[in-house]
Amino acid sequence: MSNIKVSIEFLDGPDSGIIKKSARIVKSMTNNPIFKSGPVSPQGIQAAADHLDAMCRKAKKGGKRNIENRAEARGDADDYIRQTADFINHCSLQKEELETTGFDLIEVARKKPKGVPQAFA
Repeated sequence: MSNIKVSIEFLDGPDSGIIKKSARIVKSMTNNPIFKSGPVSPQGIQAAADHLDAMCRKAKKGGKRNIENRAEARGDADDYIRQTADFINHCSLQKEELETTGFDLIEVARKKPKGVPQAFA
């Protein structure tokens, strides 16, 4: 058994990948009914991505505080994206609906219930 979920694997990549993927997600969120009651608005994710981009530019100049600010901005963007992905993954959405979210999709194996014979899992 398997099911389709949105992937957040890009969060393990470089800052530039997070910024780029955030733009795609924000574009997909805008006027998308799936996100109507989501935990984070498109504007919230965009603000976090913009802040991360600005802090990345400052961190390139060096300085301990600039690097700490970049790490903090990355954490904010990461948090907003994880909240959004978790929200989507807990909705009962079809693959076609998930494809409108701006996230990449992954297929994950469903866990078999414990204590249930194999024939019924």
